[in-house]
Parts: sequence; structure tokens; C-alpha cells
Amino acid sequence: MSIPETSLRKPAVVMLLVLAFTAWGTYSFMTISRREDPKIDISWAAILTIYPGASAGEVEKKVTRPIEEALTTLASIEEIHSDSKNNVSFVMVKVAYTSNFAEQWNLVRARIGQIRSTLPDTIVGPRVIDDFGDVVGMMITVHGQDADPGRLNETAKKLKNRLLQIPSVGKVEISGRWEEEIAVTGTLDDFMQYDFTGITAQRLFTAQNMGLPGGLLHTADYDLRLAAPTEYRDLDEIRDQIFTVSPATGEPVRIGQVFEVNRRWAHPQNLYIRTNGENAVLVSITMKEGFDITVMGRAVRSMLGDFGAQLPPGIHTTLVHDQPRHVDENLGNFLKNLLQSLILVALSMALLLGLGSSILVSLGLPLAILISLALMPFVRVDLELASVAAFIIALGMLVDNSIIVVDHIHTLVDEGVELGTACVRGVTDLHMPILSGTVASVLAFFPLVLLPDEMGAYIRSLPWVLTLSLGASYLISISFTPLLSFWFMRLGRRLRPGKYARHQDALRNRETRKPSLGSRGYRRLISASLRFWPVVLLVSAGALAGSGYLFKHIGISFFPLAERDQFVVDIWTPEGSSILKTDEKAREVEKILMEEEDVTSVVTSVGLGLPRFWIAMMPHMNAFNLAQLLVNTKSPAATKRLVAQLKDRLSRVDGARIVAKELLLGIAIESPIAFKITGDDIPELLRISREIQDILSAHPGIVNTRDNFGTNALAYSIILDEDRAL
Repeated sequence: MSIPETSLRKPAVVMLLVLAFTAWGTYSFMTISRREDPKIDISWAAILTIYPGASAGEVEKKVTRPIEEALTTLASIEEIHSDSKNNVSFVMVKVAYTSNFAEQWNLVRARIGQIRSTLPDTIVGPRVIDDFGDVVGMMITVHGQDADPGRLNETAKKLKNRLLQIPSVGKVEISGRWEEEIAVTGTLDDFMQYDFTGITAQRLFTAQNMGLPGGLLHTADYDLRLAAPTEYRDLDEIRDQIFTVSPATGEPVRIGQVFEVNRRWAHPQNLYIRTNGENAVLVSITMKEGFDITVMGRAVRSMLGDFGAQLPPGIHTTLVHDQPRHVDENLGNFLKNLLQSLILVALSMALLLGLGSSILVSLGLPLAILISLALMPFVRVDLELASVAAFIIALGMLVDNSIIVVDHIHTLVDEGVELGTACVRGVTDLHMPILSGTVASVLAFFPLVLLPDEMGAYIRSLPWVLTLSLGASYLISISFTPLLSFWFMRLGRRLRPGKYARHQDALRNRETRKPSLGSRGYRRLISASLRFWPVVLLVSAGALAGSGYLFKHIGISFFPLAERDQFVVDIWTPEGSSILKTDEKAREVEKILMEEEDVTSVVTSVGLGLPRFWIAMMPHMNAFNLAQLLVNTKSPAATKRLVAQLKDRLSRVDGARIVAKELLLGIAIESPIAFKITGDDIPELLRISREIQDILSAHPGIVNTRDNFGTNALAYSIILDEDRAL
């Protein structure tokens, strides 16, 4: 017994399955994890090491190369990229995508730990950073015009504590908190007289402020913890610290007797954050895996409303990145497209086959989507950008099978076939073409699952959703559609017996019935095509050639630009520039941006890249010659217009390389086109780099070329006269 026969004989079973999948799909739609981008495991980790005061050459020789040599012995390492700059070593490590990432990063940490003793004592790190896959869902700035940094810090801490009480919030990080320092100041004569140097102070304070536990005192009845004063608790304890003995009196000399000890804000800071030109602290929120980001967004906005009412005077909070809003908009566009598809399908079918047939076909569209939603968790697919795009792509294909079945049923009924038999044959006569068409459509997309590494992980939900939805459409067309057709046509005959009688008379007289105008025109077109087939082939070949010609003029990109009301501005000052110089250039750019009416807010990070709020963003680590700005606009159209307009204005800012760029869909890539030049002769490498850049710059489609060597940094070369120094 075929599937359509079973459907007609056991309609209760079919309807029970339909209702079950409808309820299941609806529940899944309400509870499925929603996010903007798919959750991707990143096969890269970074090893960051700070080497204060060292040149790029010293960093490479003493830090970067030893780390690279230690890691090359790990079998799972596929690629190692390094970047050595003044004060900073940045090593990127890639492992096989099929490996256990957590295990591999632990091996990397262990290997770095083994060589730590061979690295310079004054370095900070090395620190292994392996959380590149985390994308910040929301960003909030706490800011105020000339606000006290301490008040901003305290307000940001309170905000973090409130955010962590929201169940869907996984991680909250604070950036841009001003760092304090304890300053010991005095005259040069005093420092020289008591030989109180920076190294002496470091050793003294480290020894006295180690924070080690005092241990236990064992008695007959108890083990008593010894609370020894091993940490400084206030400035007075530092002032009372003995640091030497007076050579004249032999009395101990305390720091406060000779020097001033004060707490102050470090200047300059290692990182500056601003919102619309005001001092700010940035709070970044990452969602827990498996939650709905739109629910998290509503909870955070509600909490911000209450929190804002309790802020001190002059302190404000601004939501500068709201990924949940964009996810809501994407889902809203999908539902709008679904409604439009239903209306178009219903209207076209109503015109060609009648209102009943249009209802039959239209019911299969939402049912196929609900079945797909029910099954998506089993293949670990969330409701995100790629899966929503897959649904939109599939909308036009999900009704094809049902249209074929319904049309063939009408044809059979018009030929006088009994209704039940026509509903069965509507499927069985065309079962292989329907199945073949479905399989062909699936195979057109499913190979995307085979894409390697992060790119495959990013796009994997698209072929899976298309496969599920097209498979559901196929099952609906061979089971549910014939059953509905049988019920609707039988109901129509009972409700409108006169029309049914006229239809039967028309069938008996079909040999004398004149074909319709459309039918006659179509038959003539087919006859002419068969008779003049060379003309048809020439027209087809010309259309194909014309398409190929136009294809090379429209541009090709695997991932297009995102239509977003945000864009990013990168500012790079010359290598060796101070953070104050970079901050000066960032303020110039801020002023230009805030003059634009379409700009709603500007967030500036100087000395460090912005948190990874967009999956295609490359992370930027600590660099005093870097500033990055997130610009929010009124609309995606305004973003496109502003980026085009600002390129010329920003290029006129002297002393910095400034690039305004739209956000790109897809995974993070540093550049669409990159050349790797290797060798030991640096002048020759730079010559080849300039030659390649000149060739690329001549191409009209390339707007920016650069290399990662940077520029020569200024430095004092000290020549020591040892005789005079003694």
C-alpha cells in the first residue's frame, strides 16, 4: 500500500502526526536558542606577552622565537603566525579543526610553562587566549562629561553585579577602568643619597606585599590560623615602611620621613574608552550557550531602565551595541517574507486552480517550516543568521511539490478519474519526478556541510535547514496534500452540487469543448519551438553568454557586506607612537563623526581593539598606536553613505592611517587577499612588499593595501662612557 493510499484510508493517523508536528514545531520556535551568528569553535589561540621597554627586534629574539620553537614540537600545530612589536609579542597558533581544542590549548599552556624560566624576567605573560569564538552580544558604556574615573569604575562594577543576576547572561567583562598607582616622590638628591632606585623599591614592596598565608599553629585542642600582616592595607603602612638605616645615626629610616607617598591615577593609561567624546567604561555581555538572545536583550533593557534611575548625577549609561535588536529584526523580516510568500502562493493558485487549491498548497508551507524547527535541535542548529537565510531561500521551493500534486489531481479529475483514485495517482504517477527534484535541490546545497574549518562551521546550518525543510515538503506532498485534496474536493461537491453537475456535463462533452485562449497560445509556442529548434538553441546560448559577460562585472564575494546600522573605523599611528598621540588622532576622528547627522553614537577604544562584537572581526591586542571606533548610525543606508563619504575626509587627517569599513558577513579574515613573503633580508622583503602593493593599488577594485611590518620607531641610543660613569 502506497503512502497516499494509507493517508486516505487512515486520515486520523495523518492528522495526528500533523497536529503533533505543528505543536512540536511551535514549541521549538518559542524555546530554540536564538543568536545572531552560529556558535563556532575557533581553531586559533593567541599567546600575548608584554616586554616593557624592549624594541621589536629584542621582542622577536628573546620572546617570540623561543615561543615559536617550543610550539613547533607539538604534532597538532598546523600554523604559527607571529607579530613582534615594541613591547609586545603576539603569536597566533592554529591546531587541526578535528582535534580536541581544550586539550590542545592545555598542551600549549604546558609547553609555554616549560620555557617560562628561559624568557626575560621582566615580561608580563605569556598569556594564552583561546576564547576567540565568544562574540559579545551587548555592550553598555558608563560615561559622563569630565566624570571622576573612580565613580565610573564603581558604577560599572555595580552594573556588572546586576547583569550577572540575569539567568541568560554568561560573562560580563569591564574594559577601560582607569588604573591607580602609588607614587613615591621626592628630590633627586634624596633618591641618590639613600640609593632608593626603582629596582630597590620593587624588591622592597614585593617582599613586604606578597600576601602569603601565615600558616597554622598546632595546639592540643585547635589548629590556629596565623593572620600575619603580609599585605599593605593603606598608604600609612607604606609611609611607615623601613627601607634603610641612616648612616649618620644608625636609626631606621622610613619612606614617609623622606618621600611623599600618594595615590593617583596612572598617566598615561594603557587604555582609554570614550562614548561621544566623554570618558567611559565599557561593559561587555556574552550570552550563555543555548539561551535565546532576544529574551536576554529584553531582560537587560528592563534592568538598565531601573539601574539608570539610580545613577549618580552626571553619570549615564548608553547601550552602544544591541545584538538582540538585530536578531529580532532578522526574525521579523523572515516572518514578513513568510507571510508574503503565503499571500503570493495563495493568489497565484487561486487565479489558476481556484481558491480551494490555493488553500491546499498554502497550508503546506508553514507546516514544512514547523517540522524543520522541530528537528533542528537534533542536528545542533540554532535560529540564527544562516538558518534564517536558509528558510528564506527555501520559501519559494517548499510549495513546488504540493503544486505539482494538486495540479495533477485536478488534471486527473478533469479526465474523469474517480476522486479517491485521482488523489492517489496525483502522487504515484509523479512520485519519481517529485523525489528526484527534491533530491537534486538538497544535493545542490548539502555539500556546503563539507566546507572545512571555521567556514564550514559558520555555514553548516544553511544546508541542514534546507535539507530538513525540503524533506518535510516532500513528505507533506505525498501524504498530507492528497488527503486535503480529497477532503476539499469532496466538500466542494457537497456544498455546490450545481457546479459539480456542470463540471460532469463538461467532462462528457470535452471532445467538443474548445480549448481556452491560453492553452491554444501555449501549444502554438511549443510547436514553433520544436520546429525552429536551432533558433531556440541560439537564443539560449546568447542568453548564457550574456549572463557570463555580466557576471564578471557585478563582483564576486563568498560573504557579502552586512546591511547594518553600524560601521568600524580603525586608526593606526606610526610604530612607536605614544598612546597620547594616538588618542589625539582618535579625538580628531570623533569630532568629524559627531558632526554627521546620521551618526547616533561613537564608542572609542584607544590602546586596544574593541571587544569582538561581530563574528567577522579580527581581534586586536594591546597596541599604543591603535584606536578603534564603533559608529552607530540611523539606518543601514546611512552606514553605506557615510563610509563612502568619510573615506576622503578621514584620509586628510595627518599622521595616521585611518580606515572606515562596513561589517562583513562570514568568519573573521584579516584581508580578502594576502601575500606571505619570507626571508631574512628585511630591506629586500620591504622592497618586494612595496612592489606588490604598487601592483595591487593600480587595480580599480582595491581601496587599501598595506603590510604588517610597520614603520621604524624612534629610540634613544645610549653610549656609555664607563670611565666617567664610575
